[in-house]
Order: sequence, then structure tokens, then C-alpha cells
Amino acid sequence: MRAEEGAAYVSVDFVGRGNRFDVNLFREPVKKLIRLNTQLVPQRQGLDYAFPRDRPGYRRYELVYDPGLGTAALSIDGSRVLSGYRGHTQFQEDWGLVFGVAIYASARGVGAFQLVRFEINP
Repeated sequence: MRAEEGAAYVSVDFVGRGNRFDVNLFREPVKKLIRLNTQLVPQRQGLDYAFPRDRPGYRRYELVYDPGLGTAALSIDGSRVLSGYRGHTQFQEDWGLVFGVAIYASARGVGAFQLVRFEINP
């Protein structure tokens, strides 16, 4: 995933479970930021990770959910950067997997997704 302008995101709703897990990549004027949403209204909140340096190209993002704990962990390029993510319940629609872009600190939103893999293991 890459945010060229604005933001790019991936959301997954666990059908019948009432939880949504979001991975948002925001391109800010001087840095890139990842946010795992925990609340959308009345204000956006979440677990944040700011990249120590920006570089062109794609990065590999893996969000792995542990059903025993009910939490997920995010790895970027093979290194775990956030853990204990419980998702959120606001605007949960049971749509499954959703990809998109958004306007964020920019006039438009432009994102690209190079490779997507969704895996369910017993």
C-alpha cells in the first residue's frame, strides 16, 4: 500500500462479530503516519505509528488477528510496530474487506495497492 496524496486505507469487518479493523496510511506534509482506528466519533483516535523516515515505493503491511486474544498486531516490512489492537464498533457494516483512499491534508486522495493477500488459518 502507498499513499501518494492524502490517505489510503484497508478495513475489514468481522461478519457477525461487531468489530472493524482499520489500517490507515496518512501522508502528512513532512512524514507518513499509520493509524489503527479505535474510535471515529466524536473524534478519531487510535494506535499511531510515525515512520522514522519516508522513502518512495511500497511497504509491506501485515495485520494479524489472534482470535484467542481478540486483538491484532501490525507489522511493517516484517517488523512488529503495534500490538494489542482491538478494532472498533463504530460504523461496522459487515462488508468484509474494503480498500479506499481519502482526502487528508491535501486537495485529493491518491493511493495504490500493489499486492493483497487475505489469509484465514485454523
